[in-house]
Amino acid sequence: MEVFPESYEACLQELYHEDHDNVNFDTFIMQTEPNEEMIKMIKKGNYCNRVHYLVDNSLNHKDLYRCKSDNSMSVIILANKLVSDQR
Repeated sequence: MEVFPESYEACLQELYHEDHDNVNFDTFIMQTEPNEEMIKMIKKGNYCNRVHYLVDNSLNHKDLYRCKSDNSMSVIILANKLVSDQR
């Protein structure tokens, strides 16, 4: 189940907020094909050149390796709060 673009945008606004010392890092979003709203969100704001979209699954080790999560300072997983099947 996808996470809403508004949730990503709120997270990105905080990650790249001007009051943080270091905002010189890349962010990878992994999920199914992005919709138009998600593409617009990624292209705007002060993080537009820092956010990369991968059509992958964050539960797959190969996909995590592909985005170099093993060399990341942190990994943030956003969950869909409205999903009915919470397994």
